[in-house]
This record gives sequence, structure tokens and C-alpha cells, in this order.
Amino acid sequence: MRAPVKPTIILSKWSKEVRKAMIDRDMGLKELCEETGYSKVYLSNIINCRAVGCVIAEEKISKVLGIPYPYPA
Repeated sequence: MRAPVKPTIILSKWSKEVRKAMIDRDMGLKELCEETGYSKVYLSNIINCRAVGCVIAEEKISKVLGIPYPYPA
């Protein structure tokens, strides 16, 4: 019997841009948590498209990282 296959998660353009911005700023999840006031689990789930973030949270993350929101399609 085969092991279950994990579904592939496709990241949104916004999520990819958040990751790039964090790398460019040498910022880890902990630092982003401190800047936004959100928990690591919540931010990780939003950034990795495992949960739908509220507009306010996504705007705050974008503002901290200096990326546009809403992100152009």
C-alpha cells in the first residue's frame, strides 16, 4: 500500500513576493511576527497559502515589507 500523497500547494504571487521581501531584508518569521503583532502559526499559514488571511493582516504584512497590496495579478 502506498503512502498518501501530500497535495501540492501553489503559492499566490503575493505569497511569493512576501517570501522574496523577507529574504531581501534578511527577516525571519519571528521578526515579522514582532513587526505585525501576529503569531508565527498565523503568519506562516497565510504566507504559505494554508489559510486565507484577512485583508487587514495582508495589508499589514505588505506595509511592513514594503510591497504593494493588493498585489498586481
